[in-house]
Amino acid sequence: MKKILVFLFLILILIIFWRPAAQPTPTATSLFIGDAKIYIEIAKTTAELTRGLSGRLALAENTGLFFIFPNSGTHGIWMKEMNFPIDIIWLDENYQIVFIKENAVPESYPEVFTPSTPARYVLEVPTGFVQKNKISVGMIAKFDR
Repeated sequence: MKKILVFLFLILILIIFWRPAAQPTPTATSLFIGDAKIYIEIAKTTAELTRGLSGRLALAENTGLFFIFPNSGTHGIWMKEMNFPIDIIWLDENYQIVFIKENAVPESYPEVFTPSTPARYVLEVPTGFVQKNKISVGMIAKFDR
């Protein structure tokens, strides 16, 4: 009985004090996918993640909005209050592209675009960026430090 209590106590201590290793959070203002350089704005608060690019009039060439979600999942993106089409790129916790939606148009709202594989990050770029830069699933984003 004493061994069981000690074991339970150790499990309780482990639960209280153990924290998974945190993934590095991107802080760069640009990233590379292949030869393409993208100047990014980072969205990480709940309000920023919810708003995304809604209400903006345009997105300049080679710029994007980089979403940092608290954990991996099938994070959906919609085109609510969008004024222009975009390409949407989902990346896993290792910054590998796992899913791409090209030419998401404002008229698609209320459709929600979701990846087929869990992702931790989303990058929204001007429509045509994926095709122009030959971006594909499996490529890795690298941050400019």
